Amino acid sequence: MSQAWPDQRERGSIIAIRVLVAVALLLGRRVARLILYPAYLYFLVSDPKPRAASRKYLGRVLGHPPRFVDLFRHFLAFATVGLDRVYLLKDRVELFESQISGEDVLLDVMRGGQGCFLLGAHLGSFEILRAFGTSKHLRIGLVMYTRRGARQPRARHRATGAPDAQRLEHYCRQAPYNWFNFYDFWNGSRAPK
Repeated sequence: MSQAWPDQRERGSIIAIRVLVAVALLLGRRVARLILYPAYLYFLVSDPKPRAASRKYLGRVLGHPPRFVDLFRHFLAFATVGLDRVYLLKDRVELFESQISGEDVLLDVMRGGQGCFLLGAHLGSFEILRAFGTSKHLRIGLVMYTRRGARQPRARHRATGAPDAQRLEHYCRQAPYNWFNFYDFWNGSRAPK
């Protein structure tokens, strides 16, 4: 996106979010997800900047110009991750089907009395990591940048060809609608596969 993520103004209202949380907790996940459809259709058609960023990203990762339904699916995935956070923060892990890779490596480190850092990439939900830790009786602390609208240094690191960028690209291709950060790991220098 031409404007950095933290500089983007927040859309929606705190009242609408509170209503959605109440609906989610009182009426369940299915009903709350139904509310997301018209809400995120509105966000998709009313704001050209995130729509353009989604279009650019999806065009690269899908390998073809995205259709409107692709854009909507991307926006809806973002909304669903936010809704799922409500349940994950309430430790309602049974509502989700999850698959953990590398669990044995993490547990071996923890059993050895050491700690470690796990780095996320806005690919899905950070809250699932916290829920996983709770279910395994691990102490997991999440650290993330939360100050929306604040200025941050404009340093850019060229990641094309770096192993982490290749790994990120691999997972974005596996689950293209679950990437919300719009960091351009291609840096304009590589065509998508």
